[in-house]
Amino acid sequence: MYAIFGRPTELFLVLLSAGVLALAIYALELSDQAMPANYWYIPPIYLGLFLVIHFYLNVAQPESEELIVPLVAMLVAFGLTMNLRLAPELAWDQVRWVLLGGLLMLVTMVILRDYTILQRYKYLAAGIAVILLAVTAFTPLGQTINGARLWLRVGPIQFQTTEILKVLLIVFMAGYLAEKGQILERARFNWRSVKRPSLPYLVPMGLIGGLVFLMLLLAKDLGAVLILVSLAVAMLYVRTGRIGFIGGAAVLMVFNLVLVYFLPIDQFDYARLRIDSWVSPLEDVEGEGYQIKQALLAFGHGGITGTGLGEGYPDYIPIVETDFVFAAVGEELGLLGAMALIMIYVVLAFRGLELSAEQTSPFLQLLGVGATTILAAQAAVIMAGNLALFPVTGITLPFVSYGGSSIVVNFILVAMLLRLSASTSLAASGGPGGRARQDGDSAQRRR
Repeated sequence: MYAIFGRPTELFLVLLSAGVLALAIYALELSDQAMPANYWYIPPIYLGLFLVIHFYLNVAQPESEELIVPLVAMLVAFGLTMNLRLAPELAWDQVRWVLLGGLLMLVTMVILRDYTILQRYKYLAAGIAVILLAVTAFTPLGQTINGARLWLRVGPIQFQTTEILKVLLIVFMAGYLAEKGQILERARFNWRSVKRPSLPYLVPMGLIGGLVFLMLLLAKDLGAVLILVSLAVAMLYVRTGRIGFIGGAAVLMVFNLVLVYFLPIDQFDYARLRIDSWVSPLEDVEGEGYQIKQALLAFGHGGITGTGLGEGYPDYIPIVETDFVFAAVGEELGLLGAMALIMIYVVLAFRGLELSAEQTSPFLQLLGVGATTILAAQAAVIMAGNLALFPVTGITLPFVSYGGSSIVVNFILVAMLLRLSASTSLAASGGPGGRARQDGDSAQRRR
């Protein structure tokens, strides 16, 4: 009985999101939008997936956060709706990726009951990340799509390397900072009373970060570079509390962008074109500035309430289903729809950081911060790019843009947050091992 009627807030919001998806599909049907075969099976499949997730959480970890799954469900509803609108021929592919992501989310929660064991494999995770990038950048297995060498093809399977890289680097940085964070936090006086952290402990992280940064630049993926820099800064700041890391990372990022822009290397032409089209989007409106121009027109056309689903012209934006899906939302759902989407990401990020702050283990705390930062930074960068507030990048809007690798990895990140929320509730209530863990952590801090 509890498995059916437990977690009522989550169940109600999941049912509500399924109703929103069904109404959106009905609106598309009324607008004479071209639809794929058997499209009315999509809402039941969607609802079935999230009900399975809901029932699993009721049975296996009823103490976990009730808002996370509904927030993800609403983002997926946004994504399926916009995919039906913008690329109906890809709609069933998107449904399959969502199902695979949801399945792997459940598998992750079942297999990894205790995430602290990942701390033992931090250097293995970093090594795998570097190897994956090297194979993608320098071997025939790497695939170049839309000007960026981000994909790895092994037989019939093709996936985006940078998506897997995010999870691997979260594990590495969380493990390394949990172990060495206190040393980095304690500054010592140096020349002319300038404080700096103990440099030997920054070397391993600096080497890994430098290799990843270089390979990402060679792969022409500045968006992933920005996301990973945001990840590093957030985790360093949370672990050490030193604002200098944020300033240093900002200076480093600006320096590298200037270097990429002015160095006369053909490999960086792609980045220069993106920066030029951001600085002066209306100078070359029929060339590199065309996407941004059409996106700004779409936002203006949508106004406050939007044109209505199927009644706008987002098709004029190239690659709209991946890079500019937020502009399509702004046109057809208006400012209200765009703000609703933004608020879902804000609440998800706020709850993720709140759950992270409640962790008693530094590793788990950093793991939660890393997962939340990836989701929030990715959403912020792509939406800012659509609004011409930042150079356009090739990253996707989490759960909304079309893209298989991104959806699967984002579901795994959500699985991390759900497991963290369950462990937090158990510790707070003195559940299995909760009090013992707290006492052990207190004793460790005293030592």
